[in-house]
This record gives sequence, structure tokens and C-alpha cells, in this order.
Amino acid sequence: IEWSTVYDANDNMLADVHAYVYVRETVEGDQTEGYKPVGGDLADQFIAANQGFMVKATGQNTLQFPVDSRVHGGEFNKNEYGPTDHITLRIHYAQYFDETTIYLKPESDFDRDRYDALKLFGYNDNIPQLYTMSDDDRRLSFNAIPFIDEDHRIPMGAKFPADDEYTLSLVDAKGQFSGMEIYIHDMLTGEETLLSETEPYIFTAESSHDNTGSTRFEIGFTPDDATNIEDATKTDKIRAWFHANTLHVLTIDNNTRIEIIDINGRTMETFHQNKGQQAYPLQLTAGVYLVRITGAGSTETIRIIQQ
Repeated sequence: IEWSTVYDANDNMLADVHAYVYVRETVEGDQTEGYKPVGGDLADQFIAANQGFMVKATGQNTLQFPVDSRVHGGEFNKNEYGPTDHITLRIHYAQYFDETTIYLKPESDFDRDRYDALKLFGYNDNIPQLYTMSDDDRRLSFNAIPFIDEDHRIPMGAKFPADDEYTLSLVDAKGQFSGMEIYIHDMLTGEETLLSETEPYIFTAESSHDNTGSTRFEIGFTPDDATNIEDATKTDKIRAWFHANTLHVLTIDNNTRIEIIDINGRTMETFHQNKGQQAYPLQLTAGVYLVRITGAGSTETIRIIQQ
């Protein structure tokens, strides 16, 4: 189906810019393998045969699939794994559980975008529901973030089926999240817990009497009282922070130069980085250092403490 030829009952074109489908290689549009955006505002937007899709409606309406929306040709075999850099959290109650995932996608935003998946609540009232929130307050099942920001906490909500005890656990941490400290801040009790794949957070909750639950938790990548992040730069082109003796740099420029300089002005380490986020574990003598980051037309300097 060519999505740009599908209309509603009022002959309005569909144009949800958040839609995605998987294609391998098609004759139409010369697309290559991977997940591709589809939207009614662009031509050559194809949904392959045997691929299901959902349409979110704000009211009663009807979709029309004219004859000319049917196209032929191409191969549509899925052969791609999920995101490498991700964490998956699980809420468990009785024999039921639900999960939510946060993953890194440099092209994404902290607001809801096409790389996110909206949270769809199940119909079984015995199952707890877990989701994270985008910065523009959208409930998400899969939440893509552009980088790991030590200062940015991600709200997480849950719907509780009964007044009882629940368990929050970290079930998966891959890529840049592997070995990273993941903190859960319970805003109801004020308690903060360092999650691991062997140490969950156990708590009690009252039943959620509505269909949305409550945003009770925050997910952080450093504790509230962290003191080893001495400084951070947050310009439009460069973001950098230092935690657990690891320097994190996100840049939108290619060929960014990163220099580690001691208090005597000597250059101790030099790195070159292209567009995206990179982590640099530093093995330096304990002390104060400057990090000078030079991109296209901009230079930023932060101060770090190596412990």
C-alpha cells in the first residue's frame, strides 16, 4: 500500500510523521533495508504486504484504500535486530509483569518523535502497566533519547491493579548502558535505589483507579548527591559531562578534537570524534584537569576531577 494515497472519509490526507515500517529493498522509491518513515504528506511511502499497522483516531472516521494505493514488487524480509544501547525496566506483580525500554538514538529528541513508541494500555486489569514520559508529557513504551545526560531525569509512571507490593527491576542493560549506574527515585517515599540486574526495588502502591496511572518515579544516571561532575557544557553543538572517571561527549560536528590538559598546561590525552556520542574512560593520576573540545567554529572547556 502506498500510504500517501490513503484518505479518510473527508478526503483528508493522513500525515502522522511518527509512523514507521520495515522495508528491505523496494523497486518503488529505491529504499534500502531498515526501518523507514511513512507519512501521508510524502509520496512513495510504502507499507509492505503482511505487515500489520495501527491507526490512532481522535474520533469516528473511516479509512479509504483506493485501487491505485496497491503497488507491487520488492522484498520485505525483516533481518535487523533492535537497538544496541538500551535499558529495559520491568514491573512485576503476582504472575504478571510489564516492561518499558529506553534506548539511545542520536537523531532523536527528549520530546516525543518518530523513534518513540506510544504506550498502549492492555485490557487485563490484573496486569500492571509501566511507561516512561517524554519531555512533552507523552507516555511511551519505547523511549529514544539522543544521549545519556547525567543531569536529566526521565519520569516513569505505572498503573497499579491492586493495593499491594510490587517489584521494579532492571532486566537488561546493553551497549553504553552496560555497567552504568541506574537510579530509581521514588517521588512518593523520597527513596532512591541503585538498580542492578540482581537487586530490584520493592515497594507498595495503591490501586490506580483511572486508566493512566501516576508518574511516581524518576530514572537517573547519577545519584542526587553526585559531586564528581564538576562542570558541564551544553551548547547547541557540543554537550560534555564527566562521571565515574569517564568523559562523555556528544557533538553534531565531524572531526571534533578533544584534549585532556593538566594544571601545568600539558596535553595528556587527545581524541578525535565524529558526529554522535562517545564515552572515554580516563586513566589519569588523581587531580584536576581541563577538557578542551573543539568543533566546527566553536571551542568549549570544562573542568573535571579525576579520582
